[in-house]
Amino acid sequence: MRIKRGYVLITSDIREQINAENERTGTGPQRALKGNKEARQIGLTSGIIYRLTGQNGKSITAKTEHVELALKLWNDLPDKDIEPSKPKPHNPGPIMIYKNPHYGYEPITPEFLEKLESEELRTGVKAEDLVKEAGIDVKPHVIRAWKSGKTKSGDPDVIDSVLQAFKGLFNMKISI
Repeated sequence: MRIKRGYVLITSDIREQINAENERTGTGPQRALKGNKEARQIGLTSGIIYRLTGQNGKSITAKTEHVELALKLWNDLPDKDIEPSKPKPHNPGPIMIYKNPHYGYEPITPEFLEKLESEELRTGVKAEDLVKEAGIDVKPHVIRAWKSGKTKSGDPDVIDSVLQAFKGLFNMKISI
């Protein structure tokens, strides 16, 4: 087989060396290439490296400069830290989201939730629908998270805006 000038035959030694460096560092080709100007200039991509290693098809030959740079990419990278795996704790339920007051958030209190529910019953309008119609800067899923207890705090301006929007609505008429 004839090899073009500027190309080199890909041997199992080259494949093994690149794979060993990848394994040693725990860093894949995309991460190793990140920010590498030389690789960008010569056109070396992660796809080419995957073909060199045989993970994405197999190349028989490759540009000499690609192979040389691929072999050098992982030299400066540290070994990966191997930590023993820890047993995962039992999941007691959904994670509650709470932002501290120093973020400017205040707790969603039971009193607020009662007031919200009473306004919904009084007007017949769900708070999730009201925020869409009133143009309040909060997504309906946030209101649902307050009501379900998943989110434990909120922006005080938004909380006040939701209650103020209900004040502009009339009572629901019940006819018997």
